[in-house]
Amino acid sequence: MRGTRVFLFLLCLCGYLAAHDFVLGDRGLLSPSTQAAINSVASELLEKTKISAYVVIKDAIKDQMPSSKTDREQFVHQVLRDLPKPYFVLFFIKQDKKINFYVSNDIEGRVDLEGIYQKYMVPLLPLSQKEILDVSRISAIVLNGYVHYADALAKSYGKEVASTLIDRNGDLLAYFARLAMIGMIVVLVALFVYTRIRRKQ
Repeated sequence: MRGTRVFLFLLCLCGYLAAHDFVLGDRGLLSPSTQAAINSVASELLEKTKISAYVVIKDAIKDQMPSSKTDREQFVHQVLRDLPKPYFVLFFIKQDKKINFYVSNDIEGRVDLEGIYQKYMVPLLPLSQKEILDVSRISAIVLNGYVHYADALAKSYGKEVASTLIDRNGDLLAYFARLAMIGMIVVLVALFVYTRIRRKQ
C-alpha cells in the first residue's frame, strides 16, 4: 500500500512540475489562498533567481503511523531526485509532526534555515497534544516559514520578491505566541516554587 501511495504521489509530481505548481502532495491540507500565495511567490522567485521553491505536504507517507526515519528518508529522496536544480523544499508531514528543509548544494548556506524555523514557525506550532492541527494552523505555519525564507533567499542575491508581501500580522502573531510561551513557562515555574514553599511550611 505504501508503495502504491508513493507511486501515485510521484505520478502527480510529474504533472505538478510540468504545470509549474509549487505545492506538491496533499494540497487539501493548505487553504486555497495559501496555495495561491505560495505559487505566486515561487513563480516570482524562479523568474528572478532561477531557484525553484517547493512545499511538499503530506498527511502521512504510510498507512502505519508514525513512519520511520528510513521511510521518510526514502520518500524525500524520491521527491528530490525529480526536482530541477537549484531548489528549496519545505517538507511538512502532518501525522509524523515533522517539518524539514532541503536545499540543493548550490544554494546551501545562503539562508539560516534554523533561524527561519525557530523565529517564524515554532511560535505557531501547537503547544499541546490537545490543540488541533487543522488547515488554518498548518497554512499559517507553512506560509509564514516559506515566505520569510523566500524573502531572505531573494535578498541574498540582491533581489526583491514583491509577492512575498511579508505578513506583518503573521509576525505579530508569532511574537505574541512567543510571549505566551514565555508566560506559560514563568507561571509553571512560579507554581512549582509556590508549591515547594507551601510544603516546607
